[in-house]
Amino acid sequence: MKHYTRRAPAGLDRRDDWRDHAACIGLGDLFLPRDEHHVDSTEPKRICAGCPVRLPCFEAAMKEEGTADQFRRAGVRGGLTPAERAALGRRTATGAVERLTAAEQAREEAQAKNGQAIDMIRKGVNDAQIAEVVGLAASTVGKIRRELGIPVQPVPKSIEETYAERTATVDGGHVRWTATSQQATLNGRTYTPARLAFLLGHGREPEGWVYVSCDRPGCVNPEHLTDRPMREQARQAVNA
Repeated sequence: MKHYTRRAPAGLDRRDDWRDHAACIGLGDLFLPRDEHHVDSTEPKRICAGCPVRLPCFEAAMKEEGTADQFRRAGVRGGLTPAERAALGRRTATGAVERLTAAEQAREEAQAKNGQAIDMIRKGVNDAQIAEVVGLAASTVGKIRRELGIPVQPVPKSIEETYAERTATVDGGHVRWTATSQQATLNGRTYTPARLAFLLGHGREPEGWVYVSCDRPGCVNPEHLTDRPMREQARQAVNA
């Protein structure tokens, strides 16, 4: 281990070094005593406190000594004794391990989330649902999807959304179909406006023709629609 306590010989062709400005120049016996077990570090520390290159001295010591214990370090360097530098080296090494462990854990968690997102993308789940379940940003899910080359799956609309988008309530409690198309597709099946409204209002597929029971033609208020079983039941009630 090298300790610089003297200026370089005059005429030596080299660049200026921070060691040339150390306050300990010429004080090798004080900073590096023969018996370090019974040495008083008060005076070396006092000199270090006013040294203009204390920081580079400290950095050089820690770099050279690494994680060595105090018995493999020597002298007061950067204002610290061998024991003090060893303790600091242990804390630094522990912190580095903790940071590395945390980074590795974060990397593993990210890989797990990405893997879960990939599985859901391949199953046809839409990006918004994946983002909510997995805990990723929707933009991240979209990026993964693009990398896989799998197109975005449209979010299927509910019957309530489909009906609300294509109808408007008018006077008298009637409902008018406002869409240009007289068909609506839901879960792969195509419905007329009346059959879609019946399904929404009665919770089942209509049987036979769907008729409007009010006096407004084309009304799609579910309460104003009947199918064959409902009309038969009404007739039986009248004939009873």
